Amino acid sequence: MNPVMLQLIQYMTAFGGLVILFFLTMNFLTKGFFATYLRVKASQGRGVLVRIHSAVDLYYKVGKWEDGFLKFKNRGKEQKSIKIDEASFKKLIHHSMGVALIEVEEEGNKILTTDWEVVKFQVDVGRLNTTLIRIKNRPVPKSKQEQILILLAVLSFLAILFLAFKLNNLEQIITEIGKISGNIN
Repeated sequence: MNPVMLQLIQYMTAFGGLVILFFLTMNFLTKGFFATYLRVKASQGRGVLVRIHSAVDLYYKVGKWEDGFLKFKNRGKEQKSIKIDEASFKKLIHHSMGVALIEVEEEGNKILTTDWEVVKFQVDVGRLNTTLIRIKNRPVPKSKQEQILILLAVLSFLAILFLAFKLNNLEQIITEIGKISGNIN
């Protein structure tokens, strides 16, 4: 075999090994999330990322929406399925990192939701008044024209400073050029 081809194959093997090692390290550090996420992303919408809340941990598995059921396997490789009608299924999906995400509780085999209609907010009137006063008295940002004028003034100052520095060295530069050309002794 040609020595150049042998070196090329060796480089390809070394870099391929590095890529595989990087992938395995990332998958280990994320507790299997990296490979699961890539499987869901590669399914092009057919798969759903299922975030499973267990008693002591949080882990991810690939789920599928089939015949009104969300089907997935837990850590024990047991096939789980939760019946969901299509109208409520669309409300339960969150989109995270470009994939569909559903949160499931492992113990009760049920979907976790956040019902924001139940949350009631209490307003502290004194705190609200101080916040409104702070908003009212905040400094007003300068307009675009004022910002451009300040920028032009700073740039003009820097240009004048640069020219003054260059003119200060101009006599020395002319003397050196004259010595090089032989006209001035």
